[in-house]
Amino acid sequence: MDNELVELASVYESPGFLLLARDETGERLGCVGLRNLGHLHGEMTGEIRRLFVRADGRGRGLGRSLTERLIVDATGRGFDRLVLNTVPSMQEALELYTSLGFEPSEPYVDEPLEDTYYLALTLVS
Repeated sequence: MDNELVELASVYESPGFLLLARDETGERLGCVGLRNLGHLHGEMTGEIRRLFVRADGRGRGLGRSLTERLIVDATGRGFDRLVLNTVPSMQEALELYTSLGFEPSEPYVDEPLEDTYYLALTLVS
């Protein structure tokens, strides 16, 4: 993750992007990013990364709002498919993603954690 923060512009370069959520005072409450993976299996694929909501922003549906906005923006930028990975301890994230239509998929990267879940969503333009 340290390299990702240093290389923020290249990790989320267009057509990828980073969304930030702020409160009414401008304080950052959450974020989510979409990394362009290019064409995987003939589909323009984006990887959802770093969905995070600060403790004082939780319980407001902010994670769902960020993810829904990401899906809309990804569709508008020409992505055909979204992928992500998470771990069993992130139960709320798993529930969020499955409620939005994400389904189990094949691994698209090698992850060091053996219990990693891989999910995907086909986008409809």
